[in-house]
Amino acid sequence: MEEVKTIQAATCFDCQQKFGVGNVHTHEDQVLCEGCWNENIGRCSSCNESVRTNDLKQFNEHWYCTECADEILTICSSCNKQVEKHSATYSEIFDADYCSDCADDHLAYCAGCEDEVNSDNTHRDGSGDPYCDSCWEHRNPSDDEDFVQHHELSGISFQRCLSQRKFGVEIESCLESNDCEHLPMNLVGKWSSQHDGSLGEGGREYASPILQGDEGFKAIEEFTDNLKNWGYAITKSCGLHVHIDGRDLEYGDIRKLLKIVLSYEPVSLSLGNH
Repeated sequence: MEEVKTIQAATCFDCQQKFGVGNVHTHEDQVLCEGCWNENIGRCSSCNESVRTNDLKQFNEHWYCTECADEILTICSSCNKQVEKHSATYSEIFDADYCSDCADDHLAYCAGCEDEVNSDNTHRDGSGDPYCDSCWEHRNPSDDEDFVQHHELSGISFQRCLSQRKFGVEIESCLESNDCEHLPMNLVGKWSSQHDGSLGEGGREYASPILQGDEGFKAIEEFTDNLKNWGYAITKSCGLHVHIDGRDLEYGDIRKLLKIVLSYEPVSLSLGNH
């Protein structure tokens, strides 16, 4: 807060120079000479209060005190660029603000109800338009049925995973505490999350993207680490499903595979104590 006082003599708080009779500026009870005032003190563009220049935050051509900057400005969660709150887009899914450019790149909205959806984990029609679960289930049956259900990733290393055949997993897990929220969508990423009635409210089934090679193994390890760190555990109710890519199989291959399954099914069921 600035005050102007008339004094007989004073010492400048900043430069320690003495000066005589006249009007002086004071800032937070600190007396300043005219030179130090002009050099070290500025004004907030919003509240118009006097503030030391090293405490001002610049945005475009404006300068703000800390309090006004916190009220007016925010940081884009993607590019870390400072933006005004009124022009930023808030994502409820990621609990974060985005500048207009990053919002266009990272956020998606249901083509039916216009609610926000996770762009990495949503239904898409043949035109690539995203849909929430509800609108996808209730869309017109005559609409294009072609949509992206799972992301597909390719591996380049096959030291641990010797096969180049692609695969995927579905991991069931339960929160150890009922007070915890489920894994947030920014950590779910390209995996999908859905409720499984057999696990109760604290359980979730997480399905991986289509994976391949050592990179696929690493993706599973990183995701399960996220689950453990968030408070998930494996209980007797949880299951694990492994999917092996069979898109290249011919009729004869599938027939042989079914025969193998039928032959060994009693053994596999006995291992599971069924």
